[in-house]
Amino acid sequence: MAQPLTNPHDHFFKELFSRRDTARDFIHHYLPPNILAHLDLTTLEISKNSFIDVDLKEHFSDLLYKVSLNKGQAAYIYLLFDHKSYPDPLVAYQLLRYMVRIWDLWLKQQAEKGERKKRQAKRLPAIMPLVLYHGEKRWRVKL
Repeated sequence: MAQPLTNPHDHFFKELFSRRDTARDFIHHYLPPNILAHLDLTTLEISKNSFIDVDLKEHFSDLLYKVSLNKGQAAYIYLLFDHKSYPDPLVAYQLLRYMVRIWDLWLKQQAEKGERKKRQAKRLPAIMPLVLYHGEKRWRVKL
């Protein structure tokens, strides 16, 4: 038996942005040009890993994309999509928790690859959280 839709906006959002072309078009049109200039959008791919615990399931649609930098660096920028239907003063804290889970998994994967010594010289991958707001009230949450 199918579960009832408790958050239809979340389901719509996840279905829409699970399409690589849709995500690429969104990124291309809405990221600032100075950031976009560093990305190779042809490498955009969805990450299948889930970093969301039960407490955060209501806040995140759990979509995460990975994209390579366009100058050949062995680095990644993770583009994290979240959406809000109401102004949430704790959104920065929620995003930080999500980002730490992503870095934890990345570090674990590097260790499993036997890159522990190399990893010490590397930086953590950059994460660019994008919050999509579609509520009726004006978004006045501090950056």
